[in-house]
Amino acid sequence: MKVVNQQQIYQNYHNNNLNSQSVRNNRAGVMHNTMASDTVSFNGLFTPNKMRKMDGWLKDALKFAPAKIDRSERTIKRELDGKSVMQKRLFAELAENYNRHNFGVAQDKKENADLIFAVVNKVKKPTKEHLRLVNSTQMNMSDISKCVDKLGDSSKKVEQFNNVYRDLINAPTDYNISKKSIIGILDSENSDKILKDYQTYRPYLRMHLSEKDCMKNLDEQIVNGTYDAKLQKNIYGIKKLVRGESMQEVIDAEKMAPFASPESNAILVRFADKLSPMHVEDKSNYKKNLIDIYTTTNKKNFEARAKYLDTYMRGYGVDRYKPDEMDNIATLFNKMDEDKSAKKFIEHISLEKTNTVGAGEYLKLIDNISPKRREAYADNITYIMTTGGQDAADKAVRFANINPGTAEGRVAKRFKNFVANIFKPENKEQAEIKSHRRALKGLYKTINIPESESLAAKQAVKATEKVETAAKSEMTQTLPAIRRDAINLPKMEELIGSKNKIKFVIPAPIEAAPKVDSNKLPAQVYSFPAINSLEKAVKATSVEASKTEPAKETKVLRRGIFANKVAKQPSAKKLAVISDVNNIIEKKLGKNTYADQSKVYANNATKMRAGMLPEIFASIKETRAQKRAAGTFNKHKSESNADALELFQKIKGNNKRLVNYMLKVRNADGTRMYTVRDIIGKINETEATIRTAKKSATKDAPFMAKDAKALYNNVLEEQVSQHGALPRAKKA
Repeated sequence: MKVVNQQQIYQNYHNNNLNSQSVRNNRAGVMHNTMASDTVSFNGLFTPNKMRKMDGWLKDALKFAPAKIDRSERTIKRELDGKSVMQKRLFAELAENYNRHNFGVAQDKKENADLIFAVVNKVKKPTKEHLRLVNSTQMNMSDISKCVDKLGDSSKKVEQFNNVYRDLINAPTDYNISKKSIIGILDSENSDKILKDYQTYRPYLRMHLSEKDCMKNLDEQIVNGTYDAKLQKNIYGIKKLVRGESMQEVIDAEKMAPFASPESNAILVRFADKLSPMHVEDKSNYKKNLIDIYTTTNKKNFEARAKYLDTYMRGYGVDRYKPDEMDNIATLFNKMDEDKSAKKFIEHISLEKTNTVGAGEYLKLIDNISPKRREAYADNITYIMTTGGQDAADKAVRFANINPGTAEGRVAKRFKNFVANIFKPENKEQAEIKSHRRALKGLYKTINIPESESLAAKQAVKATEKVETAAKSEMTQTLPAIRRDAINLPKMEELIGSKNKIKFVIPAPIEAAPKVDSNKLPAQVYSFPAINSLEKAVKATSVEASKTEPAKETKVLRRGIFANKVAKQPSAKKLAVISDVNNIIEKKLGKNTYADQSKVYANNATKMRAGMLPEIFASIKETRAQKRAAGTFNKHKSESNADALELFQKIKGNNKRLVNYMLKVRNADGTRMYTVRDIIGKINETEATIRTAKKSATKDAPFMAKDAKALYNNVLEEQVSQHGALPRAKKA
C-alpha cells in the first residue's frame, strides 16, 4: 500500500476535467487517500464521484440556500455532511418552500429553519413522492414536518397521501375543505385504511371533511362496521347533480339516497333545469313533492315523466312558481302511474315540436274526458303524424301547442278540438289513395314519363336504372343500354280496375331484373377484380414486386450521412386488423366515402379500435333514425361517417373503457344515452384537462401516463355512479 501525494491527486483531478475550485476544496478537506491494486479512493463531502451525481440545479440550490433560510454556509455543510444526493435534493426543495412562505415576513413571525434539517434527518431514503409532498402541496414547514412524522420513509404511503391531498384540495369551493383538515386525516387511527381505500371513503370526506367531528364520526363507523359506502356514494351523487343554492335547500339527500337510480337522477336534473325553486315562496311544499316524485320514479314510468318535463313550457301564461304547481305535477305523475290511458295521453301530447303547459290543465282534461276518448285521441294523433301527411301533422302540432291565453281558454279550445274533423279517424283506404297520389305527383316531376303510365311503370324504369348502375360499378365496361320500350308494363286497368270502384288496389310488385351471368360474358369485354380482400391484395402486390424488381430504397439523411432505408411493409397481424376494419367499413360507407377514408382507417387500425367500430356505426344509425322519427333530422348537421372516423382515431388505451361505456349505456326506454358526438366532446374535454395538468407539472412532479389514465378512470366512475353499470353480457 502506498500513499498518493498531492501532485498525484491534482493530476487525477486534471484528467477527470475537474475545475480548480474542486481541487482546492479537496485539498483543504480531510482526506484518507490510499491505493490498493493501483486504485485511488476519496472520502469527504464534495468528492469527485459525488459531484458527478449532482446536476447544475442542485449545485445552484445549495449555493443560494444560506440566503433563503438564514443559515451560514458552514452550518449547512455540517448538517449535510454524509447525506445522500436525494437527501440534498430534499433539502433544496425544503429551502425553496421555506423561502416561499417566509419571504417578507417579520423576523419574529418566521418559521424555525431548523425544521428543515429535522425533516431531512427523519427521511433516510427520500423518493420523488417526498419531493412532490414539498413542492406540490404548498404546505408550510410545520405541516410538512407533521406529515413526515406520520408517513415516514414509506414511498407508497406518501404517494397515497399526495393523491388524496390533490383530490380533496381541488374539490368545489362550496365544500370548504382546508389544508389543515386534509392533514387531520393522518391523525385518524384508521388513516392507513382510509389512504389505501380512498375511493370507498371519498364521498364522505368530500361532504363532511370541513366539519369539526368528521374524522371522529368516520372512525366510529369504520370500527362499528356501520359505514355504508353505497349509501354515501348515492348521497354525494345527488348533491353533485344539483349544485345551485336554491336546489340545495329543497334536497334531502339522506332520504332520497336509498331510492337513487339513473332514472330518478335524470328526473332530478330536469327539475333543476325546468322548475328551479329560486322564486318559490313555500319551499317546504316543493321539497315534499320533489322527494315524493324522486322516490317513486322507476324504469316503468320514467319515459312518460321525462317526456312531459322535457317539453315543459315556461311561457304561455303558465306560472311555474305558483304554490300549487308542484302539487299538480305530483298528482299528474301519480295519475299517470294509476291510469294507463292517461299515461299514453301525456306521452303522445308531449310531442318534440310542442311546448306543454301547466300540469293543472292536463289534469282537467284527464278528469273530464273519458278514457276511451283519450285512447282514441292518442292513437289518432300517432296515425296523423305518421301517415296523414305534413298538413295534418302541422294541425296536430298546432293543437298540442295552442295559442297563448288564459288557462280556462286553452282548456276550452282543447275540448273543442277533441271533436274536430282533423281528429276523426279517416278511412284507411282513402288515406292510402291520398298517399299514393302524392307519391305519383312527385315521380312525375323526377321521371319524364307521360302521366297515363302507372306507378308500376315508373318503378320498373327505376329498377332497370339500378341494374344498369350496378353493372357499371362491377365491370370495366358498361352494359348495352336497356331500352324502356322493351319492358312489358302492366296495363292501367289491371292495376286500378274500374273507375267506379272506390277500393284502391295496391300496385303489384315488379319482378327483379334477371341477373347477369358473368361466365357467359365475353372475356375480352368484361373483367372482374380477382382480389376482394385487402390482406390478399397487399400480399399479392408485394410478391409480384419482389419477382419483377428489387425493393425501392430511399436515402435518408441521418447525422450528416446518407443511409439507405428500405420501405417497411405492414406485419401479418397489422394486415389482419386492416382486413377486419376494411370488411366493416365496406358495408357501412358509400363508394366515394370509402375511397376517401379507407387509407385513414388502415393507418389508424388497431385490434382495440376494430372491436368498437361496429358499435360506433350502430350508434350513428340509431341516432339518425331517432331524429328522423322526431322530425329534427338534418343531413348536414346530424351525425355522419366523419364522426365515426374521428372517434375511431381518438380511441386509445387510457380511454377505451370510457368510450365502451358511453357507447353501450342506454336510457330506460332502450335509447342510447350518448351520441357519438357526445363521446367525442367528453374526450376533448378530458384531453384539455390533461394538457392543463401537463403544463402545471414540474420536473420533480411530472404528469405521467398513469395520471392521464387515472383521470379517465375518474370520469368513468362519475358516469357509472350517475347512470349505473352496464349489464353483464349473457353467455352464449
